Amino acid sequence: MADESDDAQRSHGGLPVVGGLLRRQRREAERALHGLVDTVVRDGKSLERLMRRINMDAIIARLDINGIVARIDIDAFLARLDIDAIVERLDIDAMLARLDMDAIVARVDLDALLARLDLDAVAARVDLAKQESRPENL
Repeated sequence: MADESDDAQRSHGGLPVVGGLLRRQRREAERALHGLVDTVVRDGKSLERLMRRINMDAIIARLDINGIVARIDIDAFLARLDIDAIVERLDIDAMLARLDMDAIVARVDLDALLARLDLDAVAARVDLAKQESRPENL
């Protein structure tokens, strides 16, 4: 004697009747999807709120820059750095076009620069350069 599952499989071309189960699973998947979307949107809003509350100045003040720099292996970093590839990707003309020389000059503190300038050292270097370029020293 055949049981009910065998009859259901034969009446639907050999497939078991699971229509109610599939409908319930689809509804559950839709609920899960809506919950996931709500969570992502809510997290996005929370992230924006969190970013507004973060005090970057306080974080930077607490950073131990010397400790970070001490842990960096500069030689390994420079060995892996491909300067040629970086220079190749730079668009120097675009950078120069965007450069605002007036703004840079306006921000330069000439008094502070002149106060730190060692005029004697500059004069000595200029004199050396003049002496080396004279034809009688060749």
